[in-house]
Parts: sequence; structure tokens; C-alpha cells
Amino acid sequence: MENKEEVRREGEMPLKHGCQDLWTWNRRDRSPEVWLSGPGNRVVHFHPNWSKGTAGIRGTRILNNGRYYWELKLSQRVFGTSMMFGIGTKHARLHVNSFINLLGEDKNGWGLSHKGLLWHNGVALHYTKKFKENQGTTVGLLFDGIAGTLTYYKDGLCLGVAFRGLNETPYA
Repeated sequence: MENKEEVRREGEMPLKHGCQDLWTWNRRDRSPEVWLSGPGNRVVHFHPNWSKGTAGIRGTRILNNGRYYWELKLSQRVFGTSMMFGIGTKHARLHVNSFINLLGEDKNGWGLSHKGLLWHNGVALHYTKKFKENQGTTVGLLFDGIAGTLTYYKDGLCLGVAFRGLNETPYA
């Protein structure tokens, strides 16, 4: 783990020299339990009526050999078996009729659970404090396809590099 000074400097970098990318959520590459709304389909509703399993969605932007930062603003309903934030290959599942940590269940995904656990290849590691239930939060993700890292931010604070070696995997 980096020292606090390195984490603080890294936390200032994602948007410093960035530009806006016009990606959206993929209307076709999603669980049937996902509804999209808002300008440009940027608002996602998971299980809008009743939760019958675990649901996911992909963005329209393929992440290759570049650096990408995005933020997910969560409503005040942060609770449940598993809310995951991360990246996956085109082979990562987007729906299952049970309650599991879908992103990171296998070699095709790398994710952070709202319970503070990192998941990849079915293995969980403690990473940060649990998210507070019924309280909104913003989760930032910095994917560096050149260095092969995925870094998380919570409410503007860098939590440090979560995954390394993503540029070495044949699945990414």
C-alpha cells in the first residue's frame, strides 16, 4: 500500500488533465432487471420493482490502452447483498437468479463491493470500510490500461490501487 502522501497526490490526478468522453450505458448489454432513464441513458435503476437476483450493465465504451476515470453517484439506498463497482470483460455475466457478488465472481471481472471487499476470480479481500447504509455516496474509478491498474475513490478521496496486472491478462 502506498503511503498517505502518495495516495493524496494520486487522488488529485484523475480529472486534472482529462476530457469528457461521451459514453453511455449499453441498452442492449444489460440484465433484464436494469432500467435506464435520464439524458443519454445515464441513470440506471437496478431492480426497480422487486429484486429477483443480481443484475449488471456494461457501458458503451471499451477500455483499452488508455486512462479512464468515471464516477457513479449512488442514491441514498445503499444496502443489500451486493452492490458492485468495477470492470469486466465481455465475458462477465450480467444477470443471475441468485444473490451473489457478480462482478469478480470469476476471472472476467474486478469489483469493489459496498461491503468494502475487493472481488476477483471468486476471491474477496478487505479493501476499505463498509459503505454506510441508506446514505448516498459517490464512487470514482480510475482504470489505467497502460499501467494495468484499477483505483477507487469514495466521495473524492483516493482509496489506493485495488488491482494490478490488468494489462497482462488475456481477458481484458
